[in-house]
Amino acid sequence: MMKSIPQIGITMGDPAGIGPEIILKAYQKRLPSHFPVLFGDLHIIREFESSVSPKKIHIIKTLDESLIPNREGINLLPVTELPLGSIHPGHVNAATGKAAGQYIETAIKAVLRHQIDAVVTCPIHKQAFHLGGYPFPGHTEMFATLTGTKRFGMMMASAPIKVSLVTIHLPLKKIPQYLTKERLEEIISLTLNTLHQWFGIPDPEICVLGLNPHAGEGGDMGEEENKII
Repeated sequence: MMKSIPQIGITMGDPAGIGPEIILKAYQKRLPSHFPVLFGDLHIIREFESSVSPKKIHIIKTLDESLIPNREGINLLPVTELPLGSIHPGHVNAATGKAAGQYIETAIKAVLRHQIDAVVTCPIHKQAFHLGGYPFPGHTEMFATLTGTKRFGMMMASAPIKVSLVTIHLPLKKIPQYLTKERLEEIISLTLNTLHQWFGIPDPEICVLGLNPHAGEGGDMGEEENKII
């Protein structure tokens, strides 16, 4: 059961990316609805700290500790300790890709142990991620594998509209071969269940978009709409 004030794990993302800056800027003002627990690297955060001036950073050694009662500042669980000066923003690096994966792994394990309630992820660089030894195309597949989840998808959600993707992390030229009736049915079913269970929408309207320009124009611009969608 979730606590009255949930503990939200935040993975720092690639240390050479924009994740550290995003986190510090987001918490210049406290978001009152949760405890933030950052899975990251103190050295990297310190490099941004002087220019961003966030709330106080509290170092926690274990998630079993009592978190800060007044919710002031960021609770940082150091997962890596990358050497100072070794990371160059914007440069692809196997070490930063590995670190990004370690943050995600540690956060997922914490959720499965019920030490935190949910995870928010900052951006990773897929090439660096793969160089660092992680084979997953992206966050979605990594979360599914490490949690043993068989039915999963990617949804982009806002208040008025939610968009589920039938294919994810694929080059455009490969999408038609992965577009099947079975995959469409699975995502539509998963979306319907999600809208019921997580968004409390009793009778949602679900629209299915076409693949080709003008939804194929009756076959003149592609057959996927007629044969599959």
